[in-house]
Amino acid sequence: MLYLKYFGLLIGLVSGVYTGVAYLEGSDLQLYHEYREQVACESPAPESIAPCICSVDESNGRTLKCSFEFKANEDVTEKVETIFANFDDTNNKFAKVDIDFGTNKRPENFSFNSKSTGRLEMESLKVGSFCTTDEHSPVMFSDTALVNSQISLAEIEIWQNTCPGYQTFFFAENFLADLVKLRYINLQYYNYDAQKFPEVSLENLESLGFSYPKMSNMTPNMFPVMSKLYYLRLNNLEVTELPAGLIENFPALKLFVSSWGNIEVIPSGFFHNMSSSQFIDLSVNKITSVDLTGLNWNTYVSLDRNNITQLAEANFRPYVEGILNNMNATGYISIKSNPLECSCDVKWLVYDLDATFVFQDAVCANGTTLQEINPIEIMEQCPDY
Repeated sequence: MLYLKYFGLLIGLVSGVYTGVAYLEGSDLQLYHEYREQVACESPAPESIAPCICSVDESNGRTLKCSFEFKANEDVTEKVETIFANFDDTNNKFAKVDIDFGTNKRPENFSFNSKSTGRLEMESLKVGSFCTTDEHSPVMFSDTALVNSQISLAEIEIWQNTCPGYQTFFFAENFLADLVKLRYINLQYYNYDAQKFPEVSLENLESLGFSYPKMSNMTPNMFPVMSKLYYLRLNNLEVTELPAGLIENFPALKLFVSSWGNIEVIPSGFFHNMSSSQFIDLSVNKITSVDLTGLNWNTYVSLDRNNITQLAEANFRPYVEGILNNMNATGYISIKSNPLECSCDVKWLVYDLDATFVFQDAVCANGTTLQEINPIEIMEQCPDY
C-alpha cells in the first residue's frame, strides 16, 4: 500500500461521519474512511424508512444506508418514494449515503430522482450491487437525482455487478450537472459511448476512475477540461491504442493508470506534457511500444506483464537521462514479465549510459537479467548501433 501525502490527495471529507484520505492500493486510488461510533438518528423514525438505516456520530455527522431487496419485475416506484418522503430540510443532510441492491441486482423501475435521492443533501454517494439496461439507465440515474446536492456532493462511487451479457450503465445527460464541489468519481461498467461527461461542472474534479468502461471510440478530447485532476484511471479497456492528446486537458495530472486491458501502443508524445507525474501504471496489457518522453524523473512506471521486446532509445532515453542528471531523482521502471530481446536495442542503456538500474526486474527472453549484460561485449557486438 502506497500512501500519498501531498495536499491534492487529502480528499478532506472531514465534516461528517468519516474522514476521507486517499491512498493507492496496488494502482487503485481508494478513500480510507475512518468511521466513528454511531447511534440511530432521532428523525426520521427508523420504522418509516426501513430497509434504510439512518445513523449519526458524536460530531453530528449523519449516514444513510439502504439495502434494498426487490422482487423480479416489481414496480418499486411508490415504495421508494414513500421511504424518501420522510426526509425534509430538517433531516436530509448526510455525510454519506450508501445504497445497494443485495442479491436482487436488477432494480426494475428504481429511479434516483427528485422524489428519492433528490430530496437529500449529500456529501458522498455510493451505489452498488445492481444490474440495469440501456433503456432504464437514464431513468435510474435521472437528471434530478442530485438536484439537492449540487453544492454539497464531493464523492460519487457507482459499481455495477458483472451482469449477464456484459451490461453497462450510463447517466442521464444532466446527472452530473452543476456539482460545484465534486472531487471524486469512481465508476465500474460505465457506458461512456452512450453518455459522455458534461463540458462544464467538473472543474473541481481531482480523481476520476473507470473499471470495465465502454469506450470504443476514444478521442483526444473525449473528456472535458479538468484543471485540478491529478488522478486518472482507465482500467480494463477494450481498445488497443490510447489516442495522443488524451491527457492534454489535465495539467495537474500526477497519476495515470490504465492496466488489465488490451492496449498495444502508447503513442509518441503521449506523456510529453505530464511534467508533474509521479506514478504511471500500464501493467497487464499487450503493449509493444511506449514512449515515456515528458515524464518527471521522480516517476515510478510499471510496465509489468506486457509484450515489450525492445527498449527503444527514442522512447526511453529522455526519461532515463532525466534520472541520471538529477542527483535526488527517485524514478524507476518496473518491467518484469516482458519478452525482452536484449540485443543491440539496449546498447545505449548498457554501454552508453550504464543505467540498467533504472529498469527493475528486467529479465531477457534467454533468462539473463538486464544488469548481467556485459557492456564491453555488447559494444563489440553492435559497433555501429
